[in-house]
Amino acid sequence: MDSEEQNILNPPADEKEEPVQEEYIEVARNLQSKMRTIRNIFSYDWLTSDFMKRQRMLLILFFILTMFYISNRYLSQREWLQIIELRQEKQEKQFIWLNTQSDVSASTCPSAIETMVNESGLNLQTTSIAPFEIPAVTKKK
Repeated sequence: MDSEEQNILNPPADEKEEPVQEEYIEVARNLQSKMRTIRNIFSYDWLTSDFMKRQRMLLILFFILTMFYISNRYLSQREWLQIIELRQEKQEKQFIWLNTQSDVSASTCPSAIETMVNESGLNLQTTSIAPFEIPAVTKKK
């Protein structure tokens, strides 16, 4: 090994030891920089930084897309509520239709018609023959 390589791997004793005071100064600088960044955040100084100036079009695009997303969610939620209301209305109308259908079928039943005729005093009788005959078709050979 060269003496230079030994110096790189094992620096002399005076280079190894840093003064303690410099460590405290470095820690204090870090704290001040952190406090400075918190102060900048609350004072909105970060809005005027170079990064924000360069990326303002991207931020505007992000804001516009966010507004579209929120409005789309709102509209889709309103449509879903309307769909649910229409389904409930459809089901109610189906129940009404079924009730009406059963009432109509009960009132037009042949036995119900016969009782209405008998109660009215008409001397009508039911026929035992069909109202028309279906002729049997025979094929000639």
